[in-house]
Amino acid sequence: MKYAVIQCGGKQYHVTEGQILTVDKLDQPIDSVYEFPQILLVRNDEDIFIGNPIVPGASVTGKITGKGKGKKITVE
Repeated sequence: MKYAVIQCGGKQYHVTEGQILTVDKLDQPIDSVYEFPQILLVRNDEDIFIGNPIVPGASVTGKITGKGKGKKITVE
């Protein structure tokens, strides 16, 4: 199993290939490719690479497929 742990917007995400991920606002146009800069852990079939704090040479890319807003919350 291949997976990685990335950091984006102050949060950490466990990601696998082909996964759809919802993250906080990224100032990127739709249909552009985004390379996540902070890869904290990478696991291939047999090897695990743990960053200190990031894994050098590792890369995780994703395609921006859409933008949206969350549900509004009213505090009384």
